[in-house]
Amino acid sequence: MSVRLRSLARSSDPGAEAAAMDELSRGGSAIDAVMAGYFFAAGAYPGVLLGPVTLLLGGVGSGERAFDGRVRQPGRGAKRPRGTLPGEEPPAQARVGVPCSVPALAVALGYGALSTLARLVQPGVAAALERGAQRRAAVLTRVAEVGALALVEPELTRALVRAFGAPNGGLVTPADFMRPQGLDLPAAQLERSGVPVLVAPWAAEASSPFVRGATVTAVDVSGMFVAAAFECQAEGLFVEELELSAPLLAEPTRRGVRRVAPGTPLPSAAPIWIARDTTGAAHEVWSAAAAAQPAEAENTAALGIRRNANARMVEAIS
Repeated sequence: MSVRLRSLARSSDPGAEAAAMDELSRGGSAIDAVMAGYFFAAGAYPGVLLGPVTLLLGGVGSGERAFDGRVRQPGRGAKRPRGTLPGEEPPAQARVGVPCSVPALAVALGYGALSTLARLVQPGVAAALERGAQRRAAVLTRVAEVGALALVEPELTRALVRAFGAPNGGLVTPADFMRPQGLDLPAAQLERSGVPVLVAPWAAEASSPFVRGATVTAVDVSGMFVAAAFECQAEGLFVEELELSAPLLAEPTRRGVRRVAPGTPLPSAAPIWIARDTTGAAHEVWSAAAAAQPAEAENTAALGIRRNANARMVEAIS
């Protein structure tokens, strides 16, 4: 595949790619494009918004950052539960963590976004309404209006605490949603097949493969490279009043086993990287793509975008 343009977006999900390309066609930046693609998926699929997301940024004047929207371990402000005995199966609710997707993306907006969050969320609202998910559309509409504050408003937090708090055997507390830490970090640098690349610092921590989720990548006319990876776990607990599904990523408390500290980011795959050329400048952005829909979960073809700095043109590579 070789399409030469001045800006380009690619995704393992066709709807997310269309939303990202539409944002670039409006004159948006690579950050705008990737976020529009992400929010489309958050409206189309119930398991995206409450799950983990990683956003990676590189290129001219970008600062080479990684934004950590991984799910956090719950339990802040609460006493340590007694936990389950050895051999007992903990309640599924005890495996639900605290979403940090929207706060992390809200921070990333400050690194070169040209559009408002309200506009970038609209593909997700439209996707949710198209699928008859009125309550999910309402959650996204509130995200468009107040950004990261949507995840600390009582309407949403109470719904999550009711579903996944102590009365149902879960660990989620109201304090879990206040001021998540460590959302904006320097990207890590390493070599892959002899090529210097930028990755998220936690990219190698995940213990499970990235098979149910999606990636969105984009390069804009200014030479900004952005990639996002987000999971959509097949297993999750559905919250009817929000029409959202929470992935089972948290560590339940077990008797005689050291507790995972509340607020700890939980491992999540981040199969995205930005390659450098011989000058050290960003040159390509890649993702080991997977499909957001479980039926397409085995699609793991790599997607890439290359930029020719001299001609200021980009092309899709695979």
